[in-house]
Amino acid sequence: MAQIIRQSLTVQSFIIGGSMSPFSPEESLAHLQADIAVIGEGEYTMLELCDHLSRSSDWRFTKGIGIPKTGREM
Repeated sequence: MAQIIRQSLTVQSFIIGGSMSPFSPEESLAHLQADIAVIGEGEYTMLELCDHLSRSSDWRFTKGIGIPKTGREM
């Protein structure tokens, strides 16, 4: 499904969340080919993350996220 989304849409950032992210963020990121995993309760994390992304500010230190070890830039 993630491949279809990536091929169909021009998305800058592919962000995932949900029940698997807190337990296995690296595996979730790799399996879904995502850029960022929101870990745990994501309401405030998503607000902060979207604010950083919309302003092109440094989002990598947002609390409650996981990123691939490759450190992809967005």
